[in-house]
Amino acid sequence: MVPLTTESLWMLAIPISIILYIITCIFIGIWVYRDCKNKSVSIKWVYISAFVPFFIGFAIYILIKNHTKSEKFNLHYSPKTQKIFMYLIILLVTINIGCLFLSHYSISEMMNWDVSKESKNLNENQDDSNYELNFDYWNLHYQVELSYDSDNKIDLQYSIHTEKGSIDAKIIDEKGNTLEKLPTNTDGYVSVSLEKNKKYFIDLKGKKAENGYINISWFLS
Repeated sequence: MVPLTTESLWMLAIPISIILYIITCIFIGIWVYRDCKNKSVSIKWVYISAFVPFFIGFAIYILIKNHTKSEKFNLHYSPKTQKIFMYLIILLVTINIGCLFLSHYSISEMMNWDVSKESKNLNENQDDSNYELNFDYWNLHYQVELSYDSDNKIDLQYSIHTEKGSIDAKIIDEKGNTLEKLPTNTDGYVSVSLEKNKKYFIDLKGKKAENGYINISWFLS
């Protein structure tokens, strides 16, 4: 079973930062193009500003345009619109920098993360109708899939115990909706209706749980 961790969520910062970077480059290209048209400056600055990495080309253009006087000045685009574009660019660049730090953090965490630090003396067994987990320490997130080819109602018998920490146990559908909760430090019995060709999961999350076990059996009603 593959554990689900918060590290996988942090990794979302990487594609988000790439998408934001592309959007920012597009906005920069539009702004520089309009500014070049207004000041009759060479359009080559659009390519330099948009495609030179890390916004270096854009920074160079800003420095040069502020220290260079153009002989021609044709107002093709409203200064107010340009100002709004500039505010958007500043906002996007700021968000890009934030996502860059998050991406660096998530990659570092992923490279240094060790599952062994999140569990100790873990013993896991699973078959078609039973799941068992014994542990000295458990701070991970597991899911056990339940699926059937026809509509069925299943009965689950469970025993979930831990001396310290807590265990969040529940039955969820493929959209993450909770169907039944299984309380910690109890022995119990629940019935759940399952629709055919849909996925359901026994969702188990240990929160610094110590010296415990999980035993869940399921069978058709």
